[in-house]
Amino acid sequence: MKNRNGCMMHLWIIRAEFPSVLPPKYQSGEIQIPIEFSERITHFGISSNLIMYPTRVMHEDLKTTTNNVNCWKGATTLLPLIGGFVGDAYTGRFHIVLFSSLFILLFVNVTYVVLHATS
Repeated sequence: MKNRNGCMMHLWIIRAEFPSVLPPKYQSGEIQIPIEFSERITHFGISSNLIMYPTRVMHEDLKTTTNNVNCWKGATTLLPLIGGFVGDAYTGRFHIVLFSSLFILLFVNVTYVVLHATS
C-alpha cells in the first residue's frame, strides 16, 4: 500500500489497551469455578449409578428408586438457584460460596465415614 508521496506504508497492528472490567482482587471466580466443575462431575457420576445400586444391592423396587432419583435431581437443580438468590440478595457472593463449600466438604466427609464404617 502506498501513501501520497509514492512511498510504501507498513501496516502495523496496534494493540489497544482496554480498561479491565474486573476489580483488581477478583477472588470469587477462583473459588467458584473449581467448585462448579467438581459439582457437575459429581452430579453426572452419581446420577448414572442412582438407579442400579438401589435396585440391585438394596433390593428396592424400580418405582421407589425412580421417585428417589427424581427428588435428588430436583434438589440438585434447585439448590444452586436458591443459594444464588440468597447470596445475591442477602449475604454477598463470597460468603455464600464459602459457606456452601464448607457444607459440601462436611457432607462429603460425613458420607465417607459412614460408608466406610458400614463396610
